[in-house]
Amino acid sequence: MSVENSTPTSQDSLLFSRAYWVSKSTIAWNVDVGDGSCFLFASKTAALSIVDDGVEDYRAFKVPSTLDAKTLLKCQLAVATFNSDGKCINATGLQLPGVLDDLFSYNGPLGALYSEESMSLHLWAPTAQAVCACIYRDLVGGNPLEIVQLEEVNGVCSTKGPKRREGCYYVYEVSVYHPSTLRIDKCHVNGPYARGLSSDGRRTFLVNLDSDTLKPEEWDNLANEKPDIFSNISIYELHIRDFSCFELLEMDEYGDDDTLVIDAIIGLVIDAIIGLELLAGFYFIVVLDYWLGD
Repeated sequence: MSVENSTPTSQDSLLFSRAYWVSKSTIAWNVDVGDGSCFLFASKTAALSIVDDGVEDYRAFKVPSTLDAKTLLKCQLAVATFNSDGKCINATGLQLPGVLDDLFSYNGPLGALYSEESMSLHLWAPTAQAVCACIYRDLVGGNPLEIVQLEEVNGVCSTKGPKRREGCYYVYEVSVYHPSTLRIDKCHVNGPYARGLSSDGRRTFLVNLDSDTLKPEEWDNLANEKPDIFSNISIYELHIRDFSCFELLEMDEYGDDDTLVIDAIIGLVIDAIIGLELLAGFYFIVVLDYWLGD
């Protein structure tokens, strides 16, 4: 998008979102319209451009109750005020959290879901124009096995496929308006509800936590003794970092930091800690996968 005679008070004003779309019917903006008017502008291709007469390449709406807000929220948005002579005197972008909560509130399942016959992906992305899942066999390199288009219903994008995808990796390809670039950008991102990532965090691991292949030995026979009096429970919060990537090393070959953690856990058992809450556990946050190709 090329703009002539752009000034900090005109074109650049779209970079700053000073107005708030707080519900379907309400936009809050700290301006005095006086005898003028205020309009909402939208562009699906992010082609809004400030000119002397207002906003170029636009569809303009006052804010009526019949506004198709769900469609407009996928576009570049701006509000502008005009004086009584019809001259644009102010314009800005919009912040959207309020209206997104108002229109797209959702408490259903998200992430990768598994059944006996299939698996599905669910992503809350109400402002995205398109979402695809790029499925990979391996955690690094190679072309996608398939690229799957997700279908959107009321802000939630989803797809259903064969269960054989379990154990593969994926990234989302999302086409969405980006307010910092003023463009419709195509972004490649991990699943925000991921239960596993590749070691360098570049791809999301399709892992089924209920799979028998991931179950530790004797897990089903693990005793889960409950105290007679709930108030007797002692709970300890444990913060960890990632362990060595060489997880098959013998105990005496672990580094000093790992030994300290193991000793600390043994100490908790001695102190009769019977409840352990694991916090901030990062899976190989600093370990790259590139060494696998050496």
